[in-house]
Amino acid sequence: MTIHRSKGLQFPVVFVADTARQFNAADTRQPVLLHRVWGAGLRLRPEGGEGAYKTAAYTALSTVHAAEMRSEQMRLLYVALTRAQDKLILTVPLGIGRTSNPFAKAAAFLAAGAGETLNAQAGSFADWLRAALLVHPNGGPLRRLAGNLELPFADTRSTIALTVQADVLPPEEAPAEAEEPPRPEADPALVETLRQGFGWRYPAAALADIPAKVSVTSLVHAAEQTTLERPGFLSKDGLTAAEMGTALHAFLEHADFGALAAVRDAEDDAVLAAVRAERERQAAAQLTPPAIAGKLDVYKILRFVRSEAFRRICGAENVLRELAFITSLPAAEVMAAQGRALPDGPAADAGVLVQGIADIVLVYPDHLELLDYKTDRRKTPADFVRAYRAQLEFYAKAIEKRFAPRRVTYKGIYSLELGELIEV
Repeated sequence: MTIHRSKGLQFPVVFVADTARQFNAADTRQPVLLHRVWGAGLRLRPEGGEGAYKTAAYTALSTVHAAEMRSEQMRLLYVALTRAQDKLILTVPLGIGRTSNPFAKAAAFLAAGAGETLNAQAGSFADWLRAALLVHPNGGPLRRLAGNLELPFADTRSTIALTVQADVLPPEEAPAEAEEPPRPEADPALVETLRQGFGWRYPAAALADIPAKVSVTSLVHAAEQTTLERPGFLSKDGLTAAEMGTALHAFLEHADFGALAAVRDAEDDAVLAAVRAERERQAAAQLTPPAIAGKLDVYKILRFVRSEAFRRICGAENVLRELAFITSLPAAEVMAAQGRALPDGPAADAGVLVQGIADIVLVYPDHLELLDYKTDRRKTPADFVRAYRAQLEFYAKAIEKRFAPRRVTYKGIYSLELGELIEV
């Protein structure tokens, strides 16, 4: 039981052990010392030099912290010494070595009348207990260990019984160590059992390297452009490439394809007017932030309305936009898409949940088509295919599971930058 937990309790017999444990003085050695009354103290590091020096303020605060720490430890020791009803047993290590004798040191301070200094230097309960026992009328055995200096006795009516254990006498008086007994022969059966136990391997350990769930974009992260936040010094009047891409995606996600289809074969001015009207509708409905809607590149939408991609959209039985999915795929396929080594054995057949969102799924009576918008710049059609083939393959597998038995017969990327539909 700790001393803190013993507060308020009483016991017939109490042992106070581990008295030589050093006080925790970490608070006196921090780089910066703070005190609610005396302020702050810092170490001084010379410019261009190494090490740090204690300033006067730092030394003063370190002394204050040390005094407060010892005061708290003294209160703890008082609690420990007052828990016993009948008998209190203290275990105090002698700590006597060839070059050190804490009893002789304490006796020298006490004989010189420097007990307060000794108290202020205490680093453990044992330091206080040794000093107290040296001046107790029954402390003769300890005074002999201290060199029989003349010490003032404490005025007390308490009685103590001191026992000095023979196995903790100074090294020159301690008996020689006994020879180590021979080691017993190892039990072969026990050795084999231990070897098998420590050598056991979890049969499905390979699964630890396989993710339980991934997103499609993480599988093809190499194809994704790095999106950085707009620097604070840039004007808000313009849009970054990433913000323009977001604006185009948001517009196409919420666009009234029926209204745009009605002007698909009209003059450019009519199509642009329909695009602007749709832009205003989305801004009024708060589908697209006005700041972004106002900067939308309507000419890219014009090219989209004239494109093969929009022709396919108009011919579909049903158009599903931003279709979220989650499906299970074999671990071997997922690991291959990540460019990692394929797992061996049963782990290759383990299922991994794959999650994503498809931009456009076109539903026909007997088949499906998959379209994906991309706003990447400075890419050729071959670059798009190489970068996003794996992404669309995963989309297609997930969508086919959802709409079985219909199959995805066409996968295409519409580049808003190129104004071109690219078959994958």
